[in-house]
Amino acid sequence: MIPGFLVQTTTQDKLILSGFLTEGDKSKPANIMVHGFEGDFYTRKFLKQNIESLSKNGYACISIMTRGTGVHTVISREGLDSITLGSYNEKIEESHLDINAWIQFLKDQGYTSFNLIGHSLGTIKVTRYLFEGEFKNLINKLILLAPFDKNGYIIRHSGDNFQERLTNVIEMVKKGKGKDIVPNEYEDYPISYNTYKSWYSQDDLS
Repeated sequence: MIPGFLVQTTTQDKLILSGFLTEGDKSKPANIMVHGFEGDFYTRKFLKQNIESLSKNGYACISIMTRGTGVHTVISREGLDSITLGSYNEKIEESHLDINAWIQFLKDQGYTSFNLIGHSLGTIKVTRYLFEGEFKNLINKLILLAPFDKNGYIIRHSGDNFQERLTNVIEMVKKGKGKDIVPNEYEDYPISYNTYKSWYSQDDLS
């Protein structure tokens, strides 16, 4: 059994996120585990194994909820109505807001240095954080588990149709259809037009 606590933090845009914290030596970097597409902070077996290993070596570790947790996830907001986000509705350029909030939470607990551990899509989020994050100068290490080349994936998936599809997606977002689901042939997963545009209209180190 891993000794730990269910904790919460609030992002700059008022999302209330939960996580699982195991405390450690505050002179060592605290480890922040960022799950992948359709993932969460508590069900994957490797999360438990990683947390146990880190804890044995005196490191704090927090497995975090993000705005991309789950598929269609209703997330409470401080002082506002709840919002439906999750992997099919997430904008990856907003992911640094979640990591900011969790680093601030850990800073308030007395931790001063941080390792970011990303799994799958989480590897892109933690890498982007080094460019977009408020606390990027406090990052000690990146640890990338099963890195996901999302841009390479979509080019292999769509071939010569990619630019045409992306142009159509951008037009649908402009028309206010961003929350609608893209056609089946566009993606293996039923993501929204907003998410498709977010994933594939940016050059983010893939």
